[in-house]
Amino acid sequence: MFPPAGAVVIKSGQYADHASRAGPPFRRADGAHRVTGSVDDWLTRHNIAHQIQPLWPKHPRFNPHGRRRADWQLTNGTYLECASLSSDDYVAKIRAKQHLARETGIRLVVIRPPDSPT
Repeated sequence: MFPPAGAVVIKSGQYADHASRAGPPFRRADGAHRVTGSVDDWLTRHNIAHQIQPLWPKHPRFNPHGRRRADWQLTNGTYLECASLSSDDYVAKIRAKQHLARETGIRLVVIRPPDSPT
């Protein structure tokens, strides 16, 4: 079990009657899939409907080509990001998504392992 997931659900206000998994699968060669997989499994096990890797809306500065994806989207519109890596590039991507969320009015919850720098 990934303990912060319960807090994510409470913070987002989302708790659905059924789970749905749509969108492309999330797989990474660097080990991040273990953490995101734990969160995804937790959401599914607790019947929380979610979409895997939804597209963020286009934005001239933070998503000019419209290809940026979140880790998950809940049915209430909340986007979830799992900040499981610590490279400078990865941290910059999470911060850009935080700016994008503020600019577009999307509710964003970032799940951070205890040792994450983001």
